[in-house]
Amino acid sequence: MLVIASGIDLNWVYMAGAILTIPGLPGLVLSIFWCKSTSKGVIYGSLIGLAVGIAVWFGVGSSYQNGLSDFVKNTSEPIAILSGGLSCFFASLIVTVIVSLMTNNIKTPEDGDRELEKMKNIDNPLSSWIEIYAEDFPELAKTEKPSAHQLEGVFQKAKLVSYIGGAVIALLLVIIVPVTMSTLHVMTFDEFSTWTLTVHCFGLIMLVLVIFPTPIEETYLTLKQIGKNKKQRYLDLKKMNDLKL
Repeated sequence: MLVIASGIDLNWVYMAGAILTIPGLPGLVLSIFWCKSTSKGVIYGSLIGLAVGIAVWFGVGSSYQNGLSDFVKNTSEPIAILSGGLSCFFASLIVTVIVSLMTNNIKTPEDGDRELEKMKNIDNPLSSWIEIYAEDFPELAKTEKPSAHQLEGVFQKAKLVSYIGGAVIALLLVIIVPVTMSTLHVMTFDEFSTWTLTVHCFGLIMLVLVIFPTPIEETYLTLKQIGKNKKQRYLDLKKMNDLKL
């Protein structure tokens, strides 16, 4: 409401926000799936991708009538937005890969395994790796964490399902829905209102599913652990009293 009251064009803010955030995507993905990605690669890739994206975005926008003097209109053109988004993505991806290859210390497969093992140091004491995977790896000691190769072996099917599901969702949202919408007639006001209401409801549901489950689960686990601690203290005190008697 404050943004609307300020007179800022929300449509422009949304599209500009896409170009400003896309450069960080390649580094984020590579840091999860590629052990040779480095902090320098991600930083330089994001910054250079951002600079290239903005330059191309403004450059294409300036080619329209009145140039950048009609800033909001010309930088909101679909071709300008598309050009800026694609250029910043690929520039960030290329720079991240090149700089990471130049600055990483991964020489052997063992080095890669050790790099991936660092991720498991980021652990949740309320729901640790050892507790989560105890049933899947009964052969491991109580203080031992499964290796990356062990995790890949056990969860190969789950990984395949997630890849297929992601591809299907991407196909649905990027190709099928837009193509279907483009074949429809021009909507009436009531049809457009129904469509926008449906999109808003879907966005609200997704917002709730993304934001609320994690803190609710953390709160539940915290209270559960507090209850276990109290029960354990009670048993310890009772045991001490029985020993004294």
